Amino acid sequence: SIQMIKIKIKKEIKIGGLTFKSRWDEETKQRLDESRFTGHAIYSTQEIRLHPNVTPEQFSLNFIHEILHNIDTIYCNDTLVEKDISGLSYGLHQVLEQLGVRFTK
Repeated sequence: SIQMIKIKIKKEIKIGGLTFKSRWDEETKQRLDESRFTGHAIYSTQEIRLHPNVTPEQFSLNFIHEILHNIDTIYCNDTLVEKDISGLSYGLHQVLEQLGVRFTK
């Protein structure tokens, strides 16, 4: 089996020259529970919210998904629909997991 390389997500990450804050605290968990989401990209406040109580695989997938939302907003003028973002995030996640790369809190 492949040794998993775990990349710890920094609390601040730059996308397109903008600094986004990554959050997975209790307040974030409660907000996501209310909306029934496991992640949320908020461009206006430059936040990436991730639900802390999911499997490590799901956490990594959610991070990739929300990053792609911000990349789409910044570089593609919000041209991708949710189905596109989901397809890209599942595909990228699968390749990274196969290579032994996972994003962690």
